[in-house]
Amino acid sequence: MGFGPDRDQVNAGLGAFNGHLAQQARLIELLERLAVQEGPGVQTLAISESAIRGGIEADFPTPGAKRWIIPRVPSGGVFAIPKEEAMVTLLQPNTRRLGLSIVNSGEHAVRLYLGEVAGTQAGIGTAWLEPEGGSWDGRLSSIMWCGAICAVGLGGASQVDIAEV
Repeated sequence: MGFGPDRDQVNAGLGAFNGHLAQQARLIELLERLAVQEGPGVQTLAISESAIRGGIEADFPTPGAKRWIIPRVPSGGVFAIPKEEAMVTLLQPNTRRLGLSIVNSGEHAVRLYLGEVAGTQAGIGTAWLEPEGGSWDGRLSSIMWCGAICAVGLGGASQVDIAEV
């Protein structure tokens, strides 16, 4: 009886590791081939007011790239946020929301509640906006929040500026 690792198990582990390296090399090779392959190229998304016609702009910003222009009518404005005792609904759910900016332009911090109904705080997420410039771009990680947004002022009334497309 010897001491140390079992030689068969070590060989099996090395074989599995080498197989993994070979599979990884093949995957990298396939990704490199896709990267240089002629295809859709670089694509960007642009949003404009409704006066600009939508469509696809070819070879922008570089040859082979495409820019998709989507006409949208923006909404928003400046909204008063009441102090802690009252909550206000800022935005209704919008499954077509492509972009959002909420900036606290008031003197007090604002707490945003991501949920359906003002006054119901159970089971919904929150976001915090610092006074005089705290902002949120409407994303949770890289995903746009399309649900309702409610708010309350912390320590006093405040106001927010909203732009939604």
